[in-house]
Amino acid sequence: MDSRRYQSELCRYRMIFDLHTHTRFSRGGREITHAKGTLEQTVEEARNKGLSAIGISNHGPGHITYGMPIAAVEELKRQRDQLQEKYSDIRILIGVEANIIDLSGDLDVSSAQYKQFDYVLAGYHYGIFGKAPCSAALLHGANWMWEASGGRRRLERALQAEEAAREHPVLRGRLIERNTQCMTAAILKNRPTAVTHPGDKMPCDIRAVAKACETAGTWMEINDSHRDLSVENLRRAAEYDVTFVIGSDAHGPKRAGCFAEGLARLLEAGVDPARVVNIAEKTR
Repeated sequence: MDSRRYQSELCRYRMIFDLHTHTRFSRGGREITHAKGTLEQTVEEARNKGLSAIGISNHGPGHITYGMPIAAVEELKRQRDQLQEKYSDIRILIGVEANIIDLSGDLDVSSAQYKQFDYVLAGYHYGIFGKAPCSAALLHGANWMWEASGGRRRLERALQAEEAAREHPVLRGRLIERNTQCMTAAILKNRPTAVTHPGDKMPCDIRAVAKACETAGTWMEINDSHRDLSVENLRRAAEYDVTFVIGSDAHGPKRAGCFAEGLARLLEAGVDPARVVNIAEKTR
């Protein structure tokens, strides 16, 4: 959607903190450039945009191409401590975007490793296989084929009408059931701070996901870089007592602290911005 339609309303708000950003880092002596920019560059951008806190949440260690090893976390925290002394006007947090592995609800960050982070996000991505790689590969493959074949566009059109949605072949089939189990199990088992871009790369029952978030006290992310939560799914999620959080999902410093696209979708859905934990009206 075009956020410019809501420009006058968007100008009334500011972002307080951004927990979903990525930086480059080293793994096994090799620099991983899934994201661009250093920790300090991201912090500087957040300060320029007036944020009171910025969180770095690189992908969990299980991702086969751009997972951040636990050993790299300590180096990132060392850098954070140095920067925190330099920039006393902003709080710098080190988190992780843990990967949801499969139907077990397991993440690639264990409960014992939680204490190494200031917060834990959980999101579904391809490229994570865990202890049952064949099962995970089948699920990822089915979701990738659904996305590549235009299934997302067809489902979004169907979701605009409840009756049509009930008859959609994905909703009648096993894929959405398995995806929903994957998401809800991860939320209830791990109680992450937030679940990132719910619905991205996988069709799921967003009402069931919202109910799990309500039970676990987990925030639902409105991702400023992806299309999820979508307008239709925001309306469904808002039926439950859940808190929303906007994440820039910045993969470069300049994107840190961006929130206009996510907030525009919330306004389009008719949801009160007061339900977003990291957005506040500007004071004159």
